[in-house]
Amino acid sequence: MTQQTVLAIIQNYVSTTKALRANTAMFKAMLAERSVQDEALQRLWKERDELYDQWYNAAVCLREMPEEYAALAIYEMEQLQDM
Repeated sequence: MTQQTVLAIIQNYVSTTKALRANTAMFKAMLAERSVQDEALQRLWKERDELYDQWYNAAVCLREMPEEYAALAIYEMEQLQDM
């Protein structure tokens, strides 16, 4: 696994985590105002499912990453905690 691949995996994990958090916030806000049957809410729900799949795949890839890149991955994840 090249360093470029590892960095892409970490970036994918970080970006999908951020997108999933943003989607969750939008979903909660819309759910308070709309019916579960609302078409916009249904699209957001579908997007959430796709984001979750992307996030999960990135998380699986992180577990397969060589140990020498673990510190970088952990650092990037810790930055997410501060958000």
